[in-house]
Amino acid sequence: MQTDTTHATRGPSLWWSAPLLIGTLLVLLFFRSFSTGMTLFSNDGPLGVISTASGHLPEGFLGVWQDQNWVGTASPAATPDITQTLGLLFRTAVPFSKFYTPTSLLLLGLAAWFCFRQHGFDPAVSLLGGVAAALNSNLLSYACWGLPSRALAVACCFVAIGLLTGRGRWNWIRVVLAGFAVGINVMEAADSGALLSLYVAGAVCWREWASNAGTVGARILRGGLTAALLAVAAAWIAFSGIHTLVTTSIQGVAVLQDEQRPEQRWEFATNGSLPKTEVLRFIIPGIFGYRMDTPDGGEYWGAVGPDGDPAHRSSGGGEYAGVLVMLGAAWAVARSLRAGPSPFSDTERRMVWFWAIAAAVSVLLAFGRHAPFFQLIFPLPFFRTMRMPMKFLHGFHLCVLLLFGYGLQALAREHLARPTARLRTWGELVRSWWRANSTPLGERRFVIGLAITLAASLLGTLVYTSYRPNLIRHLQSLVIDGESTFNHSVVEILIFAGFLAAGASVWVLILAGAFNGARARVAWWILGGLLATDLYRASTPWIIHYDYQRRYQTNAVIDFLRAKPQESRVAFRLPNTRQLLISPNDGVMWKVEGDAGFLRFGAEKIDDGVGLVAALVIIMDDPGRA
Repeated sequence: MQTDTTHATRGPSLWWSAPLLIGTLLVLLFFRSFSTGMTLFSNDGPLGVISTASGHLPEGFLGVWQDQNWVGTASPAATPDITQTLGLLFRTAVPFSKFYTPTSLLLLGLAAWFCFRQHGFDPAVSLLGGVAAALNSNLLSYACWGLPSRALAVACCFVAIGLLTGRGRWNWIRVVLAGFAVGINVMEAADSGALLSLYVAGAVCWREWASNAGTVGARILRGGLTAALLAVAAAWIAFSGIHTLVTTSIQGVAVLQDEQRPEQRWEFATNGSLPKTEVLRFIIPGIFGYRMDTPDGGEYWGAVGPDGDPAHRSSGGGEYAGVLVMLGAAWAVARSLRAGPSPFSDTERRMVWFWAIAAAVSVLLAFGRHAPFFQLIFPLPFFRTMRMPMKFLHGFHLCVLLLFGYGLQALAREHLARPTARLRTWGELVRSWWRANSTPLGERRFVIGLAITLAASLLGTLVYTSYRPNLIRHLQSLVIDGESTFNHSVVEILIFAGFLAAGASVWVLILAGAFNGARARVAWWILGGLLATDLYRASTPWIIHYDYQRRYQTNAVIDFLRAKPQESRVAFRLPNTRQLLISPNDGVMWKVEGDAGFLRFGAEKIDDGVGLVAALVIIMDDPGRA
């Protein structure tokens, strides 16, 4: 892959600004993690689970034996990836549970910043791109649910794309290092990481073809060889992770699916599909709510779920990219398609097309059961064992973030880099720019499109509110407070319209020349402020802290079971365990029938699985055994 330096804008790197700004925003978001006794909610990696001796490091690298239930069961050994490295650095479970998520998001933001700097983008563009990645709702919400590995996987992809952008005497070293990054991505996110690696491989081949260096055959051969070296390096460093992925998530699932009917296989594979109407979540974060337990009308009420049953719906994570991010991505695509002078080199224009096409295809495949597109790839070996088509949305957000960087860079090259114009009122500047014969038609059309989008959002709000009675009845059928939920969604639409109006106004002023030359710094501060405020607001509903000292406090039952743990292990069958454990509500009593009698436990219904076993009061058929 080669670098296009014709249009590159270089300035002071100010490398320290990226960790400082991104780190400050994350500290403000996760400030409660610094409080004594508080930790971050994690469904997939709760504090009780990661505190068990079976998962201690570095012993976990040699194998894991989960001994909490009966004689225990084998689990895959820990892989030497970023997550396990952070586990070694944090040393104990409590700081890891507090800071694993924000640290992963910080690494994601820095990786995006590095990628944009490797593209030769303006330092301010790279910094805003890093902020947009670190606070991206898709990756942040998954991280706060207990899967920071998804954010780390995308971070590895950013690093790989950045490394592959350069070309020089030691280019093969960059390719090998990029392959290592792709391999770590697979180790972190398993099938999601394997899916993300396809975007990197596609970008490698496309960029070589788009470079115009040599004949078509030579470019295809060069792209194929680069992709092959990338794959070999990735496979070498991720051998253990790939072996685990194949044996557990591919072969094991394939054997299970062979025992199912075709409709059952399809139902299993598509139980996390994106309803077409919920593409609105890309630009309006809370129009369908946030988490299942978000208060004040913010509970998720969309249709993501395994079978369409309202009782089984699941938010599926956040999908908000940001108003300004989508605006910048749209500008990149619009400028790449316009004839005449372009802020992009030929290779950059074609890379914009690649990321735009990849983003569109990702959304179509993420529809899953709600559209025919996923059926086209479902028969293929990897995809028939991959659950949840919404995993393609990780790739979608990767593409949109890259397009956002290209869009800001086009703005910087074409408008902010111009000589400082004579200072006039903003109204005079906009009028003279609009009337000038030199104003490109494409810019006028883009502004008209923004005006139409803003008007449509306001009109759509009026139409939406006209269905208030019907929607409230529908929400109440989902066992939701219909009125507060409806009001919450209306407020979210109006907030979107406000950020769109603010972002569009700044964009028009930049096009009109209000921030040329020496005043460009002001534009970057305004854009950065809008971006951070918008994404910060949309991130807060996903972040849940709780008092782990109260939730994990001891009592007589726990002390009794802890005295002779080898005698207190039990084996029982508990259906729908996952649903029972994720709610943070307290005060629920359960009675579960087991193989040996009745198991009754009445401690708090907590959001960490340790309470399931630690609070057991065992009433066996033979009381003497208790």
